[in-house]
Amino acid sequence: MPRLRAILWLVLLAVPHAAVAQEKADKVLREAWYVTRTETGKLGYSHLLAREVQRNGQTLIHTILDDSVSYLRSGDPFHDSSHEETWETLDGRVVELLYTLTLSKKQKLRLHGKVRGKELHLCVLDDQGQPTDFRQIIPWEPATIGLYAQETYFERNRPKPGESYVLLQFTTSVNRVLPVTYHVKDWEKTSAPGGVQELLRVEISYPKSSYLTPHTAWLDASGRIVKLQEEDSTMFGLMTRELSEQETAAAPFEPTVRDKDAPVTVDKPIRVRWGRPLQLRLRVAREGDDDPGTLFAQDGRQRILAADNQAVELLLRPRPPRLPEVVREFFVGRNPRVGSEYLESNFFIRSDDPLVKQYAQEALGEDGKDRSAMEQARRIKAWVRRKVKPNYEIAFATADEVARCPEGDCSEMGMLAAAMARSVGIPSRVVLGLVYDWDNHGFGGHLWTEMFVDGQWQTIDPTGVIDMLGAAYIKIAAYSLKDVLNPDELVEIRRAFSGPMRVEVLESR
Repeated sequence: MPRLRAILWLVLLAVPHAAVAQEKADKVLREAWYVTRTETGKLGYSHLLAREVQRNGQTLIHTILDDSVSYLRSGDPFHDSSHEETWETLDGRVVELLYTLTLSKKQKLRLHGKVRGKELHLCVLDDQGQPTDFRQIIPWEPATIGLYAQETYFERNRPKPGESYVLLQFTTSVNRVLPVTYHVKDWEKTSAPGGVQELLRVEISYPKSSYLTPHTAWLDASGRIVKLQEEDSTMFGLMTRELSEQETAAAPFEPTVRDKDAPVTVDKPIRVRWGRPLQLRLRVAREGDDDPGTLFAQDGRQRILAADNQAVELLLRPRPPRLPEVVREFFVGRNPRVGSEYLESNFFIRSDDPLVKQYAQEALGEDGKDRSAMEQARRIKAWVRRKVKPNYEIAFATADEVARCPEGDCSEMGMLAAAMARSVGIPSRVVLGLVYDWDNHGFGGHLWTEMFVDGQWQTIDPTGVIDMLGAAYIKIAAYSLKDVLNPDELVEIRRAFSGPMRVEVLESR
C-alpha cells in the first residue's frame, strides 16, 4: 500500500558543498557513534563529529551529525540517509547550518542557512553545492544553540533531579527554531551499553503546536547522554539510540525491521468492492489530541458531522456531488476561481520543467487541447499510471526528478500528475490523507492529486487505489506546496501522525 514520506527520528549524511566558506580544522572536540534499534531489530546508526575550526579569523565549532537507517518499507528493502551540520561560536550560538534529506535514489534536498540577526536565510543547493533560486526566510532566535552545545550541555551544566531547562534548537523536522524543554527526573536503573546502569532520567518535550513526539534520555554521572528513546507509533514503535563503538554501530546488517503498512487501526473490517462503499460514517480518535474536529479537511465528499474533545465523526462519499449543468457551463472556458499558486511552478511541483511539459503534451495527444478539462485530467492520470514504475525506495521526489527517473510510489505519481496538469493550465494540488488497506484491515498514508475541473476540485489518483475504495479514504489536508522546501513543514500531517489513531466504523453502505 502506498506510504507517505516518513518523518524519521534523528535522520541526518555529510555531503560536500561549495556554498560554505573554506575553513581550517584545528582539533577534534567530540566523536561519537550511536546504534539505533527497535524492538524487532537494528534500524541503523548515527555518527557525530565536532571540530574546532578557523574561518575568516574566527574560531568556530563545526559539528556534523550523520545518520543511516535501513528497514523494510511496505516489505521492500529501503535505505535512507541524511545529514545536519552547524557552525557555532564557542559559547554555542549558531551562525550557519546545513542539512540534507533524501528525496529519491538520486535526489537530495540540501538546505544551507545563514543567520542574519533575527532571520535565517535558507537556500536550496544544487548537486554541485551551488545556490539555486529556491529560498526561504524564517524567524530566528539569536540564543539558538548548535549540535555540539546540545550534545555537551549537561556535561557543562550538571543537572539535578527536579530541575527543568529550556534550550532553543533548530529542528529540521519542522524547519524552525523550537524551545525544547528538558525535565530532569531521578536516578534509576536501566539497560544501557555495558549492561544495567544507574542513570539520570530526563524527559524531553516540544511545544504542543509542533506535534513532535517526546523523548526520554538517560545521562551518566558525567552528564553525557548515553541512551535516548522515542515512541514512534506511526512507523516502528519504540526506538532506542545508544552510545556505541564504531564497529558495532556501523557494522553492515540485513534489515529486518518493518514499518507499519496500516498504522491506523479499525474496530472492524470495511467491505470494499470496486467503487464501494458509497457512504461511510466513521468516528476517528487521535490519542493526545483534544480538538479532533480540526484534524481533517472538509469538502464536497467529506463532512464533519460531530466532534468533541475525544473524537470526530466523519461522513465520507466516493466523490463530491455533481454540480448542476448551469454551474458547470459557467466555469467552462473561464478562469477558475482558485489562487494562482495552484497554477504556478514551485520547488516540488515543477510545472515549468521542459520534460514535464513534454510529457503533458504527450499525455493529451494531438487533439488534447480540443478536449474537455476533465478528459485532459483523465489522460494525464492514465499516462502517469502507465509510465511511472512502482517503487517504494523513493521518499518524496520533485516532479522534474520523477520525469527523469519515472519510478516511485503515490507521492511521486501525484507530484508528477500535479505538475503536468499545471503545465497545460489545469489548477492542481496534492492531498495527503489515509486510505483503507483491505489486506491489513487498517488505514495507511497516501498522497493523491486534485485538479480543479468544471468548477470544483476533482480527485485524480494516478495509483488507481482510490478508484477501488469507494468512500474508504480520508482527506487530511491539501497543498499547493507554494514556498515549501521541506515536506516535514506540513504541520497538518505531523499532527495527524503524532500519536496513535483509532477508527470506529459506524456505518458502511
